[in-house]
Amino acid sequence: MTRSRRVTYGNLRLRDPEFVDSVDRWYAGHEKARGHGTGQVSPPMFQPFRLRGLTLRNRVVVSPMDMYRSTDGLPNDFHLVHLGKQGAGRGRPGDDRDGLRVT
Repeated sequence: MTRSRRVTYGNLRLRDPEFVDSVDRWYAGHEKARGHGTGQVSPPMFQPFRLRGLTLRNRVVVSPMDMYRSTDGLPNDFHLVHLGKQGAGRGRPGDDRDGLRVT
């Protein structure tokens, strides 16, 4: 239902917060019973994901952009400069990089 973006998780939470809370609690308990989670209640996409011996902290997957190609699996200067810039100082008051001012 939420994959179509017609009804998002946040939109559904606004419409019926008790329902969303109950589903989040159920899912956290379900995953803990299966041995895949801690039982901590959070949105399902932020629950740990386990596949055989691999455990991921959450279920968020972001595809890489073509411009981040590495050579023989090694990052180059573009990665270090561009990706380093992405996290540095974001969200601080007065930060106006990229024409956006965060207040």
